[in-house]
Amino acid sequence: DFGVKRNILRMLADRGCDLTVVPATTPASDILAMNPDGVFLSNGPGDPEPCSYA
Repeated sequence: DFGVKRNILRMLADRGCDLTVVPATTPASDILAMNPDGVFLSNGPGDPEPCSYA
């Protein structure tokens, strides 16, 4: 979650997606261990420059 808008989550859920939202600092290995069918990297709230963890 890099600052996803709730409407994006709602639209995915309305289309039958099962969603699991994790913090942006979650290691990729932890996410892949969940065996997801896909990974959606959300947009953020603004300028990515100050973000040191993405």
